[in-house]
Amino acid sequence: MAARLVLVGALVLGLSGVIPAWLMWSLVLGAAVVALADFLLTLWLRQRTSVPAGPEALIGRTAVARTPLDPDGFVVIDGERWQARIETGHADEGEQVAVVGSDGLCLQVRRA
Repeated sequence: MAARLVLVGALVLGLSGVIPAWLMWSLVLGAAVVALADFLLTLWLRQRTSVPAGPEALIGRTAVARTPLDPDGFVVIDGERWQARIETGHADEGEQVAVVGSDGLCLQVRRA
């Protein structure tokens, strides 16, 4: 944002004759370099940070069994219904389970 203001200010002052042309072009070039660097840095940072989505984002969360898990069934997390498979044993309807992994769209859970 600041680079754009410097760019506009330099153009206005340079074209109106308040500052010499060499100074105007130096400011314009400097502002353009800063704006380009800011843009490239933003792109690089967005590519480096990934937001987990889907079943991977649910690992570590607690779910509630909506059907008995013996070993397959359904759980609910934040109002969303997910297919789940319990690692060992079984879980009754209404029991809390912890999400420990995923296999495609099926959550791997264990008793909480």
